Amino acid sequence: MSAISGVMNSYILAMDLYDRTMVKVNTEKCDNLSEILANIAEKMDYKPVTWDFPPYVSSGEYDKETVLRIFFYQTAIDHGYWNVDNGRYKHFYGVFDGEEMRGSDALVYAIARAVKEDPTVLEPERMMNLTEEEAAKFLMDDEREWFPLSGQGGDAEVEGSKRLLGRIEILKGAARILDGSYAGKVENLIEAAGGYLLTDDGTGLLQLLSDSEEGIPGYRDEFMKKAFLFTMYLKDRPDLSEVYQTFEDRDERFMPPIDYHFMKYLLRVGAVEVLDHDLRSKLMNLEEVTPEEERSIRKASLDSLVRILEKSQVHPSVLDNIVWYHGRKVCTQEPECGKCDDFSRVCGFPELMFPIFRTEAY
Repeated sequence: MSAISGVMNSYILAMDLYDRTMVKVNTEKCDNLSEILANIAEKMDYKPVTWDFPPYVSSGEYDKETVLRIFFYQTAIDHGYWNVDNGRYKHFYGVFDGEEMRGSDALVYAIARAVKEDPTVLEPERMMNLTEEEAAKFLMDDEREWFPLSGQGGDAEVEGSKRLLGRIEILKGAARILDGSYAGKVENLIEAAGGYLLTDDGTGLLQLLSDSEEGIPGYRDEFMKKAFLFTMYLKDRPDLSEVYQTFEDRDERFMPPIDYHFMKYLLRVGAVEVLDHDLRSKLMNLEEVTPEEERSIRKASLDSLVRILEKSQVHPSVLDNIVWYHGRKVCTQEPECGKCDDFSRVCGFPELMFPIFRTEAY
């Protein structure tokens, strides 16, 4: 069995269909892209993004449960660090120990630093009773600005405050479930999955994390984005890889997390084709989309990704690495198309962005 063939029989095909009058999978573009990605993967020196180096979370610096907790809580609140201002998409940045960081970089660093300063900060009792003062250790940078607010003013700051409080509630809720169902340990949560990522009875790790009613706050998502992201940490970090190896279906069920990087990438290369004129206008002008529009794009992205993986035979981790790096460094809001030799012959829609949509999923 190939590394991704089992995906076709997993949760993907069981999910509801989406509105194909809005978007559709362009199979020809997917197949062309598969050939390019296979060539890139063959010649690249694949190095997974592990945050396994200073100043982040170096292997051997913490015990296994502490490392699991760092990434468990970081992933739970790793969403929505952006704002749209006057038609411009802006990432939120924080300054930590003199270095400007964004998104997951800042979160991993800030939480790991807080643990280094106070080894008990992620203990369940403290996390269940998390206050703004305690949360400042994770979410306030060295310039005393709340990371989710990014120094905004007026109505934007009020909205940012809601997002801050929402993150605190997510962390508290995650700790309550961890304490109540798994004796406060992420290791116990993983063991409860019984060595499977997905099962028919819903007890695989991906399902325990992302179930819409009984899953972990922050992870609850039918597309399992954060659950796959957490699993990726298990897979790629040297000090956690032995945990990942315990999953018997690891080569059949693993998928790259579907987030805004993947959606933007697949929209721009035409693998996901936008049919609705109003939706195309929203994607071009950074206008907020409806839940139905966002879900249609996300599901079409997942379907196209499955086809690309099957055709290219590129391992999902390698594909994620390629797209994540490309989306951050080259195919940005104002894409540097001159640096894009690999994808230039298939990219026809650089004006499209990912859907602007507030969600805890990514």
